[in-house]
Amino acid sequence: MTVYFKWLDEYSLGVQEIDDQHKFMFQLANEIQFSELSDGKKYADKLYNYTKWHFSVEEKYFSELKSPHLMKHMEMHNILLEGLVSIMDDGLSTYEDLEKLKAYYLKWLVEHILYQDRKAFREQLAR
Repeated sequence: MTVYFKWLDEYSLGVQEIDDQHKFMFQLANEIQFSELSDGKKYADKLYNYTKWHFSVEEKYFSELKSPHLMKHMEMHNILLEGLVSIMDDGLSTYEDLEKLKAYYLKWLVEHILYQDRKAFREQLAR
């Protein structure tokens, strides 16, 4: 299943640096969605490295604000990265593997960025 990810202003969290990173993650999601099998590992590596860095930025943001969301967010980030590593460890040698990566990232964007991040940032900014 191929899905196109379109960034909408309503997804913004109100923190420009993190919003810009999320926009890039949507672009990366589209690259992955429309990639060939031969590029699967390259995109999985790119996703892992960028996301690990991005998560550190979010966690630093919450830490500096002494946010009650820090620990929960760190746990979610670890779970997301572990899931990605599991997919990468299984290999990306078949179209089924690539579809697994695509589906995982779709779920990640919807559940984490569009729900968990938005919820945590709204609550944090309202403090």
